[in-house]
Amino acid sequence: MQTLVMNVVAIMGLTRTEMQPIWTGAEFDPRLMVPVDLSYDHRAMNGAGAARVMFH
Repeated sequence: MQTLVMNVVAIMGLTRTEMQPIWTGAEFDPRLMVPVDLSYDHRAMNGAGAARVMFH
């Protein structure tokens, strides 16, 4: 039996969706929002790289 050891640089997680009021310029509209979490190893990726991951 073997145990795999993975060197993970980043972990992305999605949490529970919820309805949030979003201002559209004229009124608030209910929108379904999904919070996204990102943890990353600062030794392998800097903040700019993490921001690019979150943007895509």
